[in-house]
Amino acid sequence: MVENLKKMMGLAKDVLHRDKYRALKRVKGSLELSHVLKYALISEFRIIYDLLESKLKLMESAGLDAFFLRNKLVVIPSKIKYLSVHFSIEGANMVYQHIKMAEEEVKEIC
Repeated sequence: MVENLKKMMGLAKDVLHRDKYRALKRVKGSLELSHVLKYALISEFRIIYDLLESKLKLMESAGLDAFFLRNKLVVIPSKIKYLSVHFSIEGANMVYQHIKMAEEEVKEIC
């Protein structure tokens, strides 16, 4: 359990905003921290996905070719839904990797 919390905190440090991460350190109890971390990661993944989706719409309206970005973004919502039902560290890392690939694609297009 402690190992999972350490891995989840490491992922949270990469994904979450600094203020949210600091707030997590104030949570007492490992079970409560585990639940808060799961919810925080899933909600942050949804926020990042929405931001990427809005960037995609702006790129398409500007006439840029965003075919590969759209294909990378199609996978993310189903992964987030699966993660919200069956949370695992590996699944969260996989969603984070997909998001990072989509962010790199945004940088390449712009």
